[in-house]
Formats: sequence, structure tokens, C-alpha cells
Amino acid sequence: MYPQSGIIVCVCLLVSIITVILLPTNNATLGPGDRKQRSSNKKNGNGVVVNQPVNKNIESLQSVDERGLLTTAVKAKDILNNHNKYCDECRNKRRFNQISLAYVTPWNNRGYDIAKLFATKFDYISPVWFQIHPTTDENSSFNLGGTQDIDRGWMRDVQHAASLLNADHKVRFVPRVLFEGWTPQQLQTTLIKPEVQEDIASLLIETSRTYSFHGYVLECWHTHLSGRSTVGDLITFISNIGDIIGRSKKELILVIPPALDDNLSATGAFTREHINILEHHISLFSLMTYDFQSREIEGPISPAYWTIENVRYLATSEQLATRILTGINFYGHLFHSGSSSNNKRSEAITGSNYISILSGASSSKFVWHSQFDEHETRITTKSGSTAVAYYPTLASIANKLNQLDSIGSGIAIWEIGQGLDYFYDLL
Repeated sequence: MYPQSGIIVCVCLLVSIITVILLPTNNATLGPGDRKQRSSNKKNGNGVVVNQPVNKNIESLQSVDERGLLTTAVKAKDILNNHNKYCDECRNKRRFNQISLAYVTPWNNRGYDIAKLFATKFDYISPVWFQIHPTTDENSSFNLGGTQDIDRGWMRDVQHAASLLNADHKVRFVPRVLFEGWTPQQLQTTLIKPEVQEDIASLLIETSRTYSFHGYVLECWHTHLSGRSTVGDLITFISNIGDIIGRSKKELILVIPPALDDNLSATGAFTREHINILEHHISLFSLMTYDFQSREIEGPISPAYWTIENVRYLATSEQLATRILTGINFYGHLFHSGSSSNNKRSEAITGSNYISILSGASSSKFVWHSQFDEHETRITTKSGSTAVAYYPTLASIANKLNQLDSIGSGIAIWEIGQGLDYFYDLL
């Protein structure tokens, strides 16, 4: 898989140029890039490459640190000219010392390629594949949807890519399972039954053995509470499934909401008491520390102080901190100016959206908010309209990773298909 890149590097050294290697979409093979195509890229008046394909990965011989990109003094041209250039030599080196989990979604295929390219950066990969639906079948009260998305070939490719970079690194596949389509009455009358819980756990175990999964990520806390299940019933449900799956030598990771609101007050939706009970039945916790405010409110997505305080609040011991995987967003929000400062139309944006917005803007200004440890991007379009984007930057991600590393907390990235390639130099 890699002989071509070795030859290219030798040629680069002889002729003293940097040759880049591209990873085409839906292709796991690393091969030489098209030098003519890249040389045809045009620059705007600010010296920014404006038509470079955003879905191609380009090797760099230097890390983001060595390229001087890890700074709060961000410029649009630096992002546009470097976002898809990753450090090849850094792919087999871990910078972040705690557990890392990466979510991959079937509606964003780019994440599948990123998982292969940076396989050793992730301890767990969670493809968002499964849903548990209620049924009217007299033989079963539920079924498992999403099995059509299972991609065993991709799983093998990821493990192979990881072994080429580090023979000792094994990625653990833990697909996400979501409860979907349940009425409040079904949640209250069906899922609380011990026999149903055992059947659900048994089906998940059987599926994991068939497809060589290492366990699952379970997302059910909001679903059950919105269905008026009691917290006690919900904890019993999760604990029983966790115990059964654990006895089969598989892992169960539970998705949990943030415990503190934007004022750092406890919401009560998930508490220390809850995690202190569940830690005896669950392997890890995936903490959703993003969407700090409503998407309709212009502002940061996941301020560092709020993220860290949520971990500290829930981690009643140093050991428990290591089992909390703190949510890291690789998506952003774009706010379009309306008729007044309080009238904003917003939308979620991915890395490719963000690059398109920057490349098409007549001007972009970056403002670092030290109280949030996030950048705000103020954009003026060529038509004269304005917008504000909050999308992660190298500085905001690095700051958060450093703080999490210091308290021993892991990370859960939502999701790797939405990020920019040079982000992975930081992991």
C-alpha cells in the first residue's frame, strides 16, 4: 500500500521539492497526486488558493506546529492553503495521551476515509449504524435496524491501516445504537421488562460476535426521559444491559448529556449520583459537551471552560475522569445576518462548508474570544451580506485537548467526516 509514497519521498529529496500524496475519495490506496492539477490552482487577491479541492488529503513533511499554524492570530489564507495538508510522519504518533473515540456517520462518507488514514489516532471508532425500533410482531417487541450499513471490508481496511502504522495498535469498533420510534407508553411498559432487556442485550451480543464488534455506544438517556420514564427505571434498564454485555466480554459506552448549563448550574438531567451508580455497569461515558447554547443564539458551540467544568463536576475521582470521553465538535454554526442583530438565520456547517464559505468571501476577520477559547469568523460575502461562523480552529481544539489531557479525560469526536485534515496532527 505504501511503496509508492516511499519512492516519491526519495525523488523529493533528490530534486528538493515537496511532492504531495492524495487520498482520493472512496479509495483506500495512497498514490501520487496530480502535479498539473495542483499547479493550476488560482489565488485570489489575498494570495489564497480558491479552487483547491477540499475533499483531497495532501501529505506535508511538517506538523501544524512547524508550519506556524497553531496560533490564535488566524488568517483565512492560512486555513485555505493548509487545511487539507496533514503531517504524514505524525500519523503514527499520538499527541493526545488519553482515550479517543471517533464517530463516523453513513451520510458523510468522508469519515470512512479519515478513519483509515488516521487509524492509530483512535482507540475506538463508532459507526452510527444501528437503531432499535418497536414492532408489533407477536414473537418480539423490537428489531435492530441499520444492519445494511455494516461494512466489514472497511473495518478490515481500518485495522490493516493501523497495523501498517503501528503493529501494536488495535482499533475497537463500537457501533452506536439509538432507540428510535418508541412512544412514551411503549418505553414505559415494554423496555422496563427484565426479559425484554435481556433479549435486547442478547441480540446485541450475537450481532457483535457475528461482525467482530468490540461493543456498542448506547444512546438512550434523552429518549427515555422524553418518554416520561423514571430515572430509576432508566438506570435499571441501562445497568442490566451493561451487565449482560459486560459478562460477554464486550464493552458498553453510554452517551450522556452535559450536567451543567451555560451558567454552570446543574440541570438535573444527568447528575453525579447517576454516574456514580452507572460507572459500575458501563465501560465508558460519551459526554455530549457541544451545542452550548441553542443554535438560534449567536455564540460559541463548546466553550473550553464549560466543557472542562462539566467533566470536573461528573468526575468524582481521577479514575472516573479517565472513563469520561468529552465531546469535541468538528462541526460549526453559521449565522446569517437578518434585519436586526436579534434576527439571525443559522445553520450547521461542516469543514467542507466552512472552506467553501471562506474561499467565496470577499473578506474574513477572525476574533479570538479568550473567555470561550474559540474563534469567531466574521464574513463579508461578495454581494455585501454579512455572516458570523463559529467553527473549530487549531487553536481552539489544541487548547481543549491540552486541558483534557491534564485532567485525564478522553475525547469523543462528533464527527470525523466533518473536520479538516490538519486537525488530526493534534491528536
